[in-house]
Amino acid sequence: MTPAGAGLVKSIRNAMGDKMKKFRSIEKLHHFVCQKCKRWWTVGDAPVAKKIWFCPWCGKKNNYKIMKSQI
Repeated sequence: MTPAGAGLVKSIRNAMGDKMKKFRSIEKLHHFVCQKCKRWWTVGDAPVAKKIWFCPWCGKKNNYKIMKSQI
C-alpha cells in the first residue's frame, strides 16, 4: 500500500472508531478465461445467473456455465 493509501486507511479508522474494528466483509471472486485470447480476469460478487460475459481484453462474447463442483 502506498503511504497515501495507508494515510487514508488510518483516517477512516480514526473517523469510524470502534465501528471499524467490528467491520467484516466477505467477497466471492469469480475467475474467467476468455475462449479467444486465453487471458483471464476476475469479478467480485458476480451475479451467478449471468452466463454471458465480454472479455475486457479482446471484447469477445463468452458463454460460461457454472461447474457443478463449485455450487
